[in-house]
Amino acid sequence: MIQLLIMRHGDAVMTLPDDERALTPQGVQQVQQQASQLLQTQFIPDQIIASPLQRAQQTAELVAQAIAPEVRVNTLDSLTPNDSPQVVLQTLDAKAKSGELMLDTGCLLVVSHLPLVAVLTSLLVEGHQQRTFTYMTADVVALEAEVIAAGCCRLLKQLRV
Repeated sequence: MIQLLIMRHGDAVMTLPDDERALTPQGVQQVQQQASQLLQTQFIPDQIIASPLQRAQQTAELVAQAIAPEVRVNTLDSLTPNDSPQVVLQTLDAKAKSGELMLDTGCLLVVSHLPLVAVLTSLLVEGHQQRTFTYMTADVVALEAEVIAAGCCRLLKQLRV
């Protein structure tokens, strides 16, 4: 059984280019609060992957520093805002088969963006891509599954700050 934590990045500045948008001071505070919640609820990742965009990288690093300092943040290029959730699942499966990720046990934190986090969560829990989950900045949805695939995950909790 694996726990899968899907997190939207913290609040970010509204400047362009999009891939260089950094967290605001409020965004940093949101992520720190969320990290405390994750610790209190014992959702402590032993693997972290994040979008290559700056605000997601910052979010992932802040969570790692706060509650899992021994965990290295890995970048997954297919976690940008408009990437396909099916491609994310295919990429995770390929990384598991190559030994880069363990998807059968532990706790994996995935840090990304809207709309991908909402669509990915719907796909994993309900088996479709209609956005039935809402994410505010720094929100986390905690899932568990025997296998990470469409419709195979069970919703444990949604954590808001």
